[in-house]
Amino acid sequence: MASRHNLIETLDSINKSTFDGDENSRAAATIAAKKLFQRLEAPWERMYEEVLVQPMRMMAVKIASDVKLWACLDSMPQTCAQLAQKTGTDKGFLQRILRVLVAMTYVEETDLDAYVETELSKTLKEPEGLSRGLDVYCMASLKQIEHGPEFFRRTGYKISEDMSQAACKWVMGMPEYEGGIWEMMDEIGWTPKFNSFLSGMRTSQPSWAPLWPVKEKLLDGWDGKSVLLVDVGGGKGRDLSNLAATIDETHPGARLVLQDRPSVLEEAKASGMHRQIETMPHDFFQPNPVHGARAYFEHAVVHDWPDKEARQILMQMKSGMLPGYGKILLMETIMPARAKNVDSKLACIDMQMGMNFCALERTEEQWKALLESVGLRYVGHQPVYGNTCMIEAELP
Repeated sequence: MASRHNLIETLDSINKSTFDGDENSRAAATIAAKKLFQRLEAPWERMYEEVLVQPMRMMAVKIASDVKLWACLDSMPQTCAQLAQKTGTDKGFLQRILRVLVAMTYVEETDLDAYVETELSKTLKEPEGLSRGLDVYCMASLKQIEHGPEFFRRTGYKISEDMSQAACKWVMGMPEYEGGIWEMMDEIGWTPKFNSFLSGMRTSQPSWAPLWPVKEKLLDGWDGKSVLLVDVGGGKGRDLSNLAATIDETHPGARLVLQDRPSVLEEAKASGMHRQIETMPHDFFQPNPVHGARAYFEHAVVHDWPDKEARQILMQMKSGMLPGYGKILLMETIMPARAKNVDSKLACIDMQMGMNFCALERTEEQWKALLESVGLRYVGHQPVYGNTCMIEAELP
């Protein structure tokens, strides 16, 4: 009995600091911890969690966001009555919401009726960051649960590769909409929220450049004159800023080009850019205007598209490459070949890709086949963090 008690104490003592900045070990530990939880659960506990607990968690977080609870919390303890007054909610109701949020570590209770912010709630204070995802995905998730099963029953339980037939349009009550999800998001006003959410997520993620062999894979062999790296569909430029910070002292003259839609680039410039970064409006379905760059890079772009469109994107990136010099770098997820090695988050993201974009998270073999189908040679991949890898391709 004592050894079991010690084991529980050991598990209870583990937190982020245990891994001393080793992001890959931390990510692996989160997957292992989830699998441990699943092994310990009884079947009835799992179903209780799925059908009764999860919906209330989502609702509690959405309500907290709606009443701006995150902005009211700080490092000084406050009572439920104080928070209820600030948020304009009933004390008894907010107490119930706080119980859920404390259990989920969004809020910490330091003493009886004494609540403070946590690392998680701090990130949600920023109105243009992760909190914007709640506006988009809470509603979308509810509609997926309600209408998704019926959509797949009607369509024969398959995912089309034709984006005009994406499940999301039917689920969102817009089955006759002629455009794809990106146009639909513009139509219903979700695009700015999605961009802010994505930017907030990437801000919270580790910087890729220190975790990948930049010198060996990028700088070695660079002629010192051409553009070092083009970030295609690079959003607000966080990935490029990470690279710039890594090479700033050793290669201060290296040119880095950020490509995206004009509206996105305006937001990027407004938030401040590293001096080495140049912005360039570009539609990645058109030939890349930068010729002869050392590398053409994208982060989680191709996974948003089915094979037909993904080939078009890769062909346009390839159009600017010089044989024997240029390379394509895809920072993407690689789906493990065996289902037993896939964590639940990645499996569910793959379903989201299918429902929303008629796309998928690809296995290594699928990435290799996709690259070879457009005349590129698959060089290999290296892990960056978690399931995210840097996939490298070049002209044969």
